[in-house]
Amino acid sequence: MNYIIHPWIFYLFDLIDKLGILLIVFLVVGGFLTGVSLICLGMDGNFQDPLFIFARKMVIPLIISAFLLVLIPSKDTLTKMLVASYVTTENVDKAATTSKDIVDYITEKIVEMKEAEGTK
Repeated sequence: MNYIIHPWIFYLFDLIDKLGILLIVFLVVGGFLTGVSLICLGMDGNFQDPLFIFARKMVIPLIISAFLLVLIPSKDTLTKMLVASYVTTENVDKAATTSKDIVDYITEKIVEMKEAEGTK
């Protein structure tokens, strides 16, 4: 079967959209836990605590996640980009010509049907 747009592309679009949701959840939960850990443990002045060291190391993945969340397009944007890649001047001209031919054909058939009804 020759697909114009392969169905797996839509699956990948949905998968990328879910990746964005996963990044949001990671940012919210990870950011909250990291913030609370840094504030609570930093107030004690215990900067050698393993939880404080872990929280400090979580800052970089959180920044990377936020950066990816901004860069990864949504499902709607990916679909629009795919459609835009198929819309070319040549395709629009073909569609206009084909549409005009179809309208002319339908008009012709309607006129024939009206004439056939008038002769009955």
